[in-house]
Amino acid sequence: MSLLKSFWKDESGSILCAEMVLLGTLGVVGATVGIKTMTTSINAEFHDLSFAFRSLDQSYSYSGFKSGNACTAGSAFVQQDVRISLAELQACEDACIVEQGHLQEKITEKKAAVKKVAVEKAAEKKMPTPAPKKKIEVEAKK
Repeated sequence: MSLLKSFWKDESGSILCAEMVLLGTLGVVGATVGIKTMTTSINAEFHDLSFAFRSLDQSYSYSGFKSGNACTAGSAFVQQDVRISLAELQACEDACIVEQGHLQEKITEKKAAVKKVAVEKAAEKKMPTPAPKKKIEVEAKK
């Protein structure tokens, strides 16, 4: 029992505990920022990779083959000009960015509307509307 009382009264580790909490908080914040940065860089690399894949020319053609009574048909594929394809990809990306901007505006508007309603409700609770005063008419005794 005396050992438990001595642990209860011991305050020598309180500063160390506070330091650990501070270091842990800084570690979590740093990890969060690092993950966000990593996500952004990975998205940028995938963007570059998509443009690189599109820049490859995948056009092909081969002629048919005929031997005796057997034959195969030829085939060909001509890829769209790379500059046109890259312009289409860029237009798609720009459209996505614009759409995200519109979504952000809608979210901001919704938050403003919710805040307005919350302020109105808080005002109603703090300042209730007074009940109309009743007029009391006193009849004069004659």
